Amino acid sequence: MRKELDCKKKKSNEIKQDNNSNNNGNSNTLSPASMLVILAVLSGSLTVDSISIDKDKTVQVLLAGSLRRKTELDKMLDAIGEMPFETVLKAMMSKI
Repeated sequence: MRKELDCKKKKSNEIKQDNNSNNNGNSNTLSPASMLVILAVLSGSLTVDSISIDKDKTVQVLLAGSLRRKTELDKMLDAIGEMPFETVLKAMMSKI
């Protein structure tokens, strides 16, 4: 019974050490979540919204993105939003 408890403690300590090495950045491997974030940033699905550095020199990067795909209406409204107001108003008046 005592040997089983000692064995469980050793395994628990080994797991904790493995987790600590991964959390401290000492590991050369990337987690699947990290790879997905990198892929999303490189593909443009996620963009950097802000970067903050506090007094303890802790860096926080806020990423923003959407899982929703743009519809044709969204694309059209984006195009209209880039046009001068006068042009949009004239186009609307000519349709009336």
